[in-house]
Amino acid sequence: MSRTRYWSVAVILAVAVLGAIPVGEACSAKGPQDPYTGLITYPNNEGTNGNKTQIPDLPDTPFAGGKFFKAWKGDGMKVIIVPVGSTLVFDGVIQSAAPISPPRPAFWEEGEQQQLYGRLVRDMAPPKWTIFGNGRGDYAPGQAPPTDPGFSLKPFEMGPDCMIVEDTPAVKALWKLSYDQKSAINMLGIAYNDPVYKAAIDKALPPGADFANILQNAGGREPQFDLDAKKLNNFEISPTGPEGVEGLRKGLREALPHTPGCQTTEEVVERRFKNADGTASYTKKLPATAGLILKAGYIAMQEWYASGKYNTKFLITPPSGSTVEFGGEQLVKKFEAPTAPDYWTIDLNSGLESCKDCVWCWIEAKGTLKPADSKIDPSSSNEKFYDVDPTSIAIGGVMVRGYYQSGNSTAGRNTLVYVVVADTEPPAAFEWLDAFAIKGETGKPLAATNQANALRLRVYDNNPLLGADKFKNIHEAEGVKGLADFEFVEAGKRQGGSNVVEVYKRYLEPVKDGYGEANFRPRLAYNVCVAACLGFKLTGSAAALEKYVGPVPNLHDRVALVSQRFVWKTASEARVIGRQVYNSKGETVTGLAALQNQFEWSGYGSFDLEVPLSSLDEPMGTLFAEGSRRYDLTFAEAGLAAPSGSPAPGVPVQNGKLQFYPWSDKALKIFPIVQDGVGNQTPREATVNAILATRFSGLDVKSPDDAVASWTDPADLDGAVAATPVKGGRLGLDANLPGKTGAGPFDWGRFAFVASLKDKGRPQIALEIRNAKNEKAVLYGNFAAMGDLPGYYAALAKAGSNDWCSTTDSNKGIAAFTSDSPNDADELYVFEAGLAQDLYLDMQSAIEAGRFRPWLFNLPENTDVGLPIWGANYWNGRPAYNHDRLAYQQGNRDRLLFRYWAWDNLNPYDWQHSSFPQGVKIQSGDREFKAVKADKITARVTLIDKPVYPGDGKVPATKVWWPDYIFQNPSHRSAGTYEECSIALEAEDEAGNKPRLLKVFFRIIPPGVETIRTLEDNRERQK
Repeated sequence: MSRTRYWSVAVILAVAVLGAIPVGEACSAKGPQDPYTGLITYPNNEGTNGNKTQIPDLPDTPFAGGKFFKAWKGDGMKVIIVPVGSTLVFDGVIQSAAPISPPRPAFWEEGEQQQLYGRLVRDMAPPKWTIFGNGRGDYAPGQAPPTDPGFSLKPFEMGPDCMIVEDTPAVKALWKLSYDQKSAINMLGIAYNDPVYKAAIDKALPPGADFANILQNAGGREPQFDLDAKKLNNFEISPTGPEGVEGLRKGLREALPHTPGCQTTEEVVERRFKNADGTASYTKKLPATAGLILKAGYIAMQEWYASGKYNTKFLITPPSGSTVEFGGEQLVKKFEAPTAPDYWTIDLNSGLESCKDCVWCWIEAKGTLKPADSKIDPSSSNEKFYDVDPTSIAIGGVMVRGYYQSGNSTAGRNTLVYVVVADTEPPAAFEWLDAFAIKGETGKPLAATNQANALRLRVYDNNPLLGADKFKNIHEAEGVKGLADFEFVEAGKRQGGSNVVEVYKRYLEPVKDGYGEANFRPRLAYNVCVAACLGFKLTGSAAALEKYVGPVPNLHDRVALVSQRFVWKTASEARVIGRQVYNSKGETVTGLAALQNQFEWSGYGSFDLEVPLSSLDEPMGTLFAEGSRRYDLTFAEAGLAAPSGSPAPGVPVQNGKLQFYPWSDKALKIFPIVQDGVGNQTPREATVNAILATRFSGLDVKSPDDAVASWTDPADLDGAVAATPVKGGRLGLDANLPGKTGAGPFDWGRFAFVASLKDKGRPQIALEIRNAKNEKAVLYGNFAAMGDLPGYYAALAKAGSNDWCSTTDSNKGIAAFTSDSPNDADELYVFEAGLAQDLYLDMQSAIEAGRFRPWLFNLPENTDVGLPIWGANYWNGRPAYNHDRLAYQQGNRDRLLFRYWAWDNLNPYDWQHSSFPQGVKIQSGDREFKAVKADKITARVTLIDKPVYPGDGKVPATKVWWPDYIFQNPSHRSAGTYEECSIALEAEDEAGNKPRLLKVFFRIIPPGVETIRTLEDNRERQK
């Protein structure tokens, strides 16, 4: 602080501090000697003075039953761990130097552990010491002020020395100064009512000045001659360094304008004056005008606490905040927000302290130098040479708060403790940061069909540290760096208590190195529809089985159907991309220190997650996409015998029917599951298990906010599914979530969903050809689109048994129903081979023997069908001989019977639909060739017989009597060339994808051709 020279105006007076204290708790003659101190934290529902420790009962946590924990190492306790919402009661203990009875307060764990003696602060006898000042006398009850003959009461006390005793400790003493005009006016008003003060003040004022009126208007006039006192704001002075107490005194002297006087405001002039009797003249050099301090000094000196009592001063440091002082006999503190791994510091500064509040006041005015030849004694003080302007009088003041203790309080027991508030609430809410429609296509993961690269969301939690970049860490606090070596003992049970490590492992160890993906453990759950294969046997007599007209072709009186099954998947990646801290009003702040309000501390945090769409790598759209309808497949109506066992969980089979669920843009849901770093999770694990175990999770949820719901599988597949929003945690009693009010619990946000899922898979076709002469059937088609599904052959093999359902939890690697599948290439479904080749000999022989049924012709190589009945009776689907697929060979004039099935990847068994039976579009035309079971024309059929109809070879509709046809002429000429005889089928689905084509070529043999077969060769010859 800059200083300006002053001239003396007022008299410096002194104050004496006298006193005595009994020997029981020893004190010096100058003031109280600080005893050893300790600290009590009471167990749950215990305390003193009407205050009790209150700990929430949190079942399934270490805090169940209102427990909290103290971390001990040997005989010392450093850390207290409590859950959010706890209220702790702290009491100071003064240690006795000699045995007393009772020896110690209840619940003083350290005193009991170390066999110390002591009493609560509130229970100590009043000390016998007295501070005098302010013309009154401040003394202990029953003790009159001392009558020291050298002691006198003074209206103003000058100089700081009277406030500081010789044994003031360097660490504990502290003086704080701040400019405070209001307190100065108030104190001078009180003092002016005292006759002694009134006389002193009136004497300093110019004649006729009305000080009562001056006080009334003083607040509207700022002092002009403060010498930088108005800049003081929480200015601190402490006796640090080698100068000790004397340095403290010096600092206080220099911080205030203790020397009253006047301040030069103009150039100095030389003026002649006469002495008091007018007999002689003399000259003085003085400013023509000056700022005068008419009165200055300490006033209203008093004890801050009630006189003559022991008191406790707590230094409270919030997490990553600044220290705040609290004085009183007891500290009751409620902890509203979690801190782990940060911590509160509760420092019991002293079991006994004397604290003085004083206001250093000054009364100032402007003065004008008296006229020449004015009669003034030459030895008079400078103010006598000025005429005071009564209208310029102003008042200023500095609040001076001084603490001091005698002795060394740092020798106390457990004077400092760290309080860690454990986070026991799960994350409260989340919000999606990007609003865009998630679009999909059958057979593709979402990343292949969306322009956006990632899903981003913000998670809100009651722990502000989650959003903080920097914070203190209890693992690095002084004296607790080896925190893992501490014992964590339930409060109040130190003796004989076991080492409770769960509280450390659950709430402190996981966040030892801070927060991140590793302990947030974010998951993004999304549901998809996967295939479940069901094996059925056909019902009825042999004749009925021969005429089976079910929804798909059969194999040895067995059918495998594919059913919907909804399963939950988890995105493989989620990373934190941002953090934020909020105060209790929901306003963003820059750091944890901004949450401090006195010694309160509350707020919350958020972290942003980014989930690349590439991590949602499950292909979409198996039996489920836009256009999927609600319908049932009744087993009896389809000619299927329902097995006696139950299907696998989540497969919608019940009461003799297979149920299919319709498309909804909110059926395929996406929602996050996150933790807060210490294992609290939203949704809670039980809720997650209930949701993820529900295989009907593809259902539309009719809740107003699209909240993720917890539901159970309905007993009746046609029944309604109730939705109950999942709740998140709480942010705190007063916290507000941006955009919402209140503290929660909040609904766990909105789930995202696949808003559109385009069907890109083409229909499936199977064609059966039966020769009426031998009644042998051959089946062609792309049935492999189902046959590629995992579990398909297992379902066929176990058809009719109790283990008739084969399920999968993924669509990965499945070629079925996808637009990227090789099954989509048209040429794969053209059965031609080389019509001039002799491979037909084997084919014909197999047909005659009833062995040839190429119905899974494009089965992947090395596929283990696992079905014994295949053996030699069925072709394994691999290309034959020269890698050509086999066409059909017969004699001319043989009557061929045709049947076909057409079904789509969506709604494949809904044959009752009027426009799209089995998901396939009804075709227009004059050929009455109806699909099996649908009884509707669902394929465009083209029959080619060029030997009879030259040109394009198409057989006129009038020449075909479906479902049979007879090729009259051979397809080959004597020159060895062949003309086309074929049948082609095309089907379209409801989504308008490219048609599916199936084409089979025929080799028509003339009557004069005879087939000769020997063991040595296989050849064709002319008779």
